[in-house]
Amino acid sequence: MTDEQKKEDLVEAGAFTLGGMVGGGVLSGIVGHVGLAIGSTAISVGLVPIVAVGAMTGLAMYGSKKAIDSSGLKERTAELLDQIMPATKEESAEGTAAK
Repeated sequence: MTDEQKKEDLVEAGAFTLGGMVGGGVLSGIVGHVGLAIGSTAISVGLVPIVAVGAMTGLAMYGSKKAIDSSGLKERTAELLDQIMPATKEESAEGTAAK
């Protein structure tokens, strides 16, 4: 992996993390302070924990994207869709011609 690729990966991971943090902040703003009650104990969950969970979710999504990209699944899916779409267009054309 070259330095340029490492830099691109770091920027992409940062973007996913920031997106998750923003999403957590928006969720916290919409829902407000959330309470967590377990048994006879209750605690308030404020902005910071929700933003932290959003950041972890963003990083998890980045990891999933990298795993899918490295598996070749993306290319196989594109090939499969290329095979399906012409058949679907032909069926659609036959269905409209029959009417």
